Amino acid sequence: MRSFKYNSYFLVLCIFLSGCAQPSNFGLNEAPSLNGPNDEGFEVGSEPLDDSQIVLDSFGERFQKAKASSLLAARYMEQNCKTITSWQNWNNLPMQLCTYQLLDKQAQVLMLNPGIRRLTLWLQNACKDLSINFANCMERSFNRIMHQSGAQFPIAGVVLEDMDGNKIANSYAFRNGVTVRVEAVSSGTESPLSSEQIEKSFTDEVVSTMTFGRPISTTRELMTAYAFFANLSIPDLGTSNERKNIYNTVIGDLYKQAWHSSENHIIRSWIYGQGF
Repeated sequence: MRSFKYNSYFLVLCIFLSGCAQPSNFGLNEAPSLNGPNDEGFEVGSEPLDDSQIVLDSFGERFQKAKASSLLAARYMEQNCKTITSWQNWNNLPMQLCTYQLLDKQAQVLMLNPGIRRLTLWLQNACKDLSINFANCMERSFNRIMHQSGAQFPIAGVVLEDMDGNKIANSYAFRNGVTVRVEAVSSGTESPLSSEQIEKSFTDEVVSTMTFGRPISTTRELMTAYAFFANLSIPDLGTSNERKNIYNTVIGDLYKQAWHSSENHIIRSWIYGQGF
């Protein structure tokens, strides 16, 4: 398995990304110059596996056809999106910079979301390798992803969710598929965010990293146990209570790697931990 190296470097939002999606009276008015430190992951240099190249068996074809509409319906952040292919060490991947609305609020987020064929491929390989009940594993794992994330993977920016069910959106800063705490955004706030706060959600230094890694909401504990089982070399993630920032870097690196592979170790770690 590949071993990753982690160092510090400075992240700059939208450098060389001309024409970022801008709705009127909201979002980034120009390419921001704000800087913020982040942890460096490995650089993706080769072209990712394209959806059209993904070959599924007969079960996979039936599964993706049955689930395609559910996946599309879950993608609530895919509004007013512009394709971006260069973002720090996320180069050569089909990212989307989206400005979207949920209930009473608008936000902006950079995402890398899999299509249904790619998601089916990742699930099939994991369930065949790690589950004793393949069909049950496929169904439960897909439902978990739909419930937890809609298979939306936020690289940076703000994710809006109605966590209290009161029709008021809560705002969360994300990095590398994990909720993080940054100084500019009070995590879970119901207060509207300013354009400056939206910008800083992309670039502010991460204070701490929360628990669940998208797209399937795995945890540090599940990832550590799976890495030992699979002989996957990763740094010490600590416990969920410690909230070490290295966790979001590892989730980001493993997700980038998955786009060049039929295996997604984030998904595999959760399935391995369920024992079904």
